Amino acid sequence: MLYRIECICIFLLLTLTCWGQTSKQLVAQAKKTPKVQQRLTLLNQAILLDPNNADAYHNRADVELGTGQYDRAVADYTRAIELRPKDPFRYYARALAYLDSKKTLPAIADLTKAISLKPTYSNFYLMRARAYLKAEKYEAAYSIPSTLA
Repeated sequence: MLYRIECICIFLLLTLTCWGQTSKQLVAQAKKTPKVQQRLTLLNQAILLDPNNADAYHNRADVELGTGQYDRAVADYTRAIELRPKDPFRYYARALAYLDSKKTLPAIADLTKAISLKPTYSNFYLMRARAYLKAEKYEAAYSIPSTLA
């Protein structure tokens, strides 16, 4: 019961301190907040203020991923991708969530999409190779594009 009262107090405190802030300001504040529950509250408020704030969904997904809520993280990364479909790092982040939840094929698809959007970023290739290894697709894992070799 005490924990519930404490959570309600934190929510009310954050609600009052967030009054008048923009969605972007709430996301920036959430990034600086060390406590997970407070970060989620700020990000939820940012999304309520601006449901088209891709950064709010992405940051909330990062928190969810860190707490093992893989399905929620994937859903929020998906929404961030819908809002910014040309941002390769959104696909990369969702791929990491898929890999953490042992879904290698969707991860490979997302990493391939990230590569198509930013073919010079070597980390995308490295992570895709790791995903191929997890999927036991060894030949694909060891193929290195000539532009990176």
